[in-house]
Amino acid sequence: PFTVQVIPFEEEIGGFTITLLRLEEVETDPKKLADQLMAPYDLDDTPGGVIHVWKDGRTLYSKGYGMANLAYGITFEPETRTNIGSTSKQFTAFAVMLQADRGHLSLDDDIRIHVPELPEFGEVITVRHLITHTSGLREFLNLLSMSGRRLDHGDWIDRSELIDIVQRQPKLQNSPGAEWNYNNTAFGLAALIVERTSGQDFHVFMQESVFAPLGMTETAVRPSPEHIIENRSEGYAPSSDGFIETGDLGGAVGAGAIYTTVADLQTWVENYATPRVGNVDIFEQMMTSYVLTDGEETGYGYGLQVDEQRGLRRIHHGGADVAHRSMLAYYPSINAGITAQSNHAGFDSNVAFRIASAFFVDDMEADDQGSEAAATESFDATSYEPERFD
Repeated sequence: PFTVQVIPFEEEIGGFTITLLRLEEVETDPKKLADQLMAPYDLDDTPGGVIHVWKDGRTLYSKGYGMANLAYGITFEPETRTNIGSTSKQFTAFAVMLQADRGHLSLDDDIRIHVPELPEFGEVITVRHLITHTSGLREFLNLLSMSGRRLDHGDWIDRSELIDIVQRQPKLQNSPGAEWNYNNTAFGLAALIVERTSGQDFHVFMQESVFAPLGMTETAVRPSPEHIIENRSEGYAPSSDGFIETGDLGGAVGAGAIYTTVADLQTWVENYATPRVGNVDIFEQMMTSYVLTDGEETGYGYGLQVDEQRGLRRIHHGGADVAHRSMLAYYPSINAGITAQSNHAGFDSNVAFRIASAFFVDDMEADDQGSEAAATESFDATSYEPERFD
């Protein structure tokens, strides 16, 4: 038997409708499990997504679900170009590293060498601080939201506002290198530094120095939400009367703004292990957790998160634009990876990790969810000291 329980928040009351769309055993076959988990997005009237899994250069599973464009009835296919949001940050970090390798900058450069318009804060912010989220700069998207800019409804953001915003920051929120704070401002500035050290617009630099040499023919930086990207998915968010088109976030270059396909992402990740563009040293640095000034590791390298999944080293980064959602994960010890992409604002891209557990179960440690559940069941709330919640 199953129990569905609806609990009101505080004293709120109201009517609820619950519809059970599927009732079935959880699949143990990884491909069927992927289909189960993607079922809510696999309708002809909903935004969709795609799951792509590979190991040792061989595609294990690649399938699109639902719709890439609801207005024109275009299905979501593995070949559909998708906005990967902040998953783009690893590309920006790589571009910076590539410029450093070419001798056009140093990761230890004061960023004011390349962007002298920025104010002096009494402490040096280096290029390295930008791509490790340790610069101490404020988050520009938060500021614009607080000022009344409706980013979720397509309000315009120009890239030049990055410098304007930093110029108005009275002081750093932390000493550079002392704290890790996720920061889109920094990656926007990092892309600007690539432009100034290369003499090329960022989207041109990435095309000529990264995408074309790797054969990533379906990947591009979208310079603004007004630029045309062929064969792309439209982003959608649920509303009271169906789905609405959201458009893309403006001013996202460097922090996001890359459209690509799952096959191209596989090509990109395979370049980590056997570099055709860049070198082993660059990727080793990118995939090494940054160490703060107090000696604590951040769990984040250069544009990449670094951790473990059931005993298996995992390199990954998620992404979210206004509606698009993304996750790209790489397991270097088994030369395998997975990516999950969607144009549905409600999509949980962490589903990629659950699907990876199914495909790579033989390479991972046993799941201890059972013991965790048992511990939860035996928890005595009445004996817990409230102060411990602090």
